[in-house]
Amino acid sequence: MIKMSEETTVKKYFELINEQKLCAAHCASCDSLHLPPRLFCPNCNSKTTDWTQLGGEGTLRSFTVIHIAGTKYAEDVPYIVAIVALKEGPSVCARLVGVDPLKPEDIHVGDPVVADFEELSGSTSEEKATRLVFRPA
Repeated sequence: MIKMSEETTVKKYFELINEQKLCAAHCASCDSLHLPPRLFCPNCNSKTTDWTQLGGEGTLRSFTVIHIAGTKYAEDVPYIVAIVALKEGPSVCARLVGVDPLKPEDIHVGDPVVADFEELSGSTSEEKATRLVFRPA
């Protein structure tokens, strides 16, 4: 269970990802959802934000295949980064897995996807690191 009193910060967002929870900032004043999370609502400027857990279902809106990456991700190339419009409204950027990055013609904008989580290699039980990914639904 997410404590509603916890601030809607990017740091907390990634802590929730490490717990395998996809959450968005929710504005209690205008009932809107936001990713990335913010301490205030970008629609009405209210500071009455809290967390809401999302279902993880979405639609592929855009993607790109990464062939050249910085040192941290150089061993991962090629990989796909996607923009996913979530069923609840907000969009999120994450890797798209379960498809061949060398066959982008098989990937279609509008395809249904579902959130999943991958433990990053090299992470320890003391410093677990998890990333949000999407897979074809």
